[in-house]
Amino acid sequence: MTDNRYDEYDDLPSVSIADDDIDSRHYGRPKTIVKKSSPLLAFVVFLLVIAVAALGGVGYLTIDKLRKENASLKKSQQKTLTILSEVTGKLSATGADLAKTTSKREAQRVKMKEQLELAHTEIRKLWDLSNKRNKPDIVANQQAAEKNAKAIAKLTNELGDKASTVEQLAKDYKTSQAKIATLTTELAQLKKANAKLSKQLNKQPRSNPADETAISVLTEQLNQLEQTVATLSAQQKLAGQQDKAKQADLLKQVEAHAETLKAIDAFRRQVNNQLLQIKKKLK
Repeated sequence: MTDNRYDEYDDLPSVSIADDDIDSRHYGRPKTIVKKSSPLLAFVVFLLVIAVAALGGVGYLTIDKLRKENASLKKSQQKTLTILSEVTGKLSATGADLAKTTSKREAQRVKMKEQLELAHTEIRKLWDLSNKRNKPDIVANQQAAEKNAKAIAKLTNELGDKASTVEQLAKDYKTSQAKIATLTTELAQLKKANAKLSKQLNKQPRSNPADETAISVLTEQLNQLEQTVATLSAQQKLAGQQDKAKQADLLKQVEAHAETLKAIDAFRRQVNNQLLQIKKKLK
């Protein structure tokens, strides 16, 4: 059964206040007074906003530029480090090559020094041997030349008349003159070769004193030989001008001259061989 206790009171007026009445009964609130903003203030605010935006943009651009420069700097630094590493490697390799080259040159210098010392020793041996062999011959040649000069002076006062001897003497005289001329030419060539060898020694950056001494001694000996040949030539000319008496004795003198010429020629060949040996060592 439905409860209808309150149905009978539905027609009675309600004592409560309706919601619409509550709203209409509210006291009126005071209206907010809106102040009008100044145009100058608004302009200033606008400028501040623009300035802040500009500063923000400049700051962003600056930061972005610094970031890019920093990245470029790091890239350049990395590239520099790479190049520095390559250069360091090349310097190390160059240092190693330089050390090898220095060691090789030092070995070559030591070897060259040993070869020069050996050459000096050999030249000294040759010089000692040549001096021992040639000195007696030079002295003997000088003595023979003096003896021949005295003999020719004596023959000037002792003249004979032997036709056959004169013919033979004339023949021997021509032969001796030809030998003297040949020997003079060969000595001139030998002196020329000696002078050329001396120039080669002078052009060398580090000449050996022993070589220079040997060349100097050989030059002196060649000069002595040249003087001896000149003396013999003068004696032959003097003998040709003498009287035809006692030609047998004069013939003996001519034969002695021929023997002397043979000895001088042998010595010339020996000196020439020594010059060739020195020249081979200098090449």
